[in-house]
Amino acid sequence: MASLTYSDDRARTRRPLRDLGAKFGAWMESFMEAHARTGEINALRDMSDAELARRGIARDQIIRHVYRDRFFF
Repeated sequence: MASLTYSDDRARTRRPLRDLGAKFGAWMESFMEAHARTGEINALRDMSDAELARRGIARDQIIRHVYRDRFFF
């Protein structure tokens, strides 16, 4: 009686590629988020102190305001 075993080596090579793709996707997401927040920071920095005060933001707290959902300080 003969016995055959089939081994699919593609499964072993797909995982590292999938992991690399996931890491690249996470990097792109963080890059795009940082880029969007840079625009918000610049827009707030371009405002006058009176405009910032109307929004309830002090000039030295712009970064804290923009990243308030990420960091609690």
